[in-house]
Amino acid sequence: MKDLSVEGLGMVYELPKGGSAQSLHDVSFDPEAGRLLTLLGPSGCGKTTLLNTIAGFLTPTSSSVTLGGDPIVDPDPERGRICQRLALNALPDIFTGMCVVLGVCWGALVVAEFTGTTKGLGAMIFAASKFFGMDIVVLSIIIGVIGVTMDLIMRFLERRLIPW
Repeated sequence: MKDLSVEGLGMVYELPKGGSAQSLHDVSFDPEAGRLLTLLGPSGCGKTTLLNTIAGFLTPTSSSVTLGGDPIVDPDPERGRICQRLALNALPDIFTGMCVVLGVCWGALVVAEFTGTTKGLGAMIFAASKFFGMDIVVLSIIIGVIGVTMDLIMRFLERRLIPW
């Protein structure tokens, strides 16, 4: 494994309307080969900038990053990239769509068999209701409870996973 070395790394971004913003200042470390390195810090402190610089996607404005003694100046097939952007604003719509699909499919199954055929779950429930087949009627109530429970579970997950 090649040794990574970061010495006095600095990164300054030029702002579109003039001025600049410093993301990294005098960052230095030499991680031990084969050891896990963790970056911790608040949002906007430069973790992604540091990783993109190490990967060669960004060129530092001061000092250098070396891998095995060679400076990292551009991306290399030996290094990969994982994107960190998620479409979190789409999650409420995704959950709403899942709830609608679940409800429509569950209801359509019974209604389609109820009206369109002489066989199947819907037809069996319809015949049982006319001839007082209580076991089938109770089963149909249980099927309805399962449908409502699935909807409640989806709503619970939506409240827990998407608090906004």
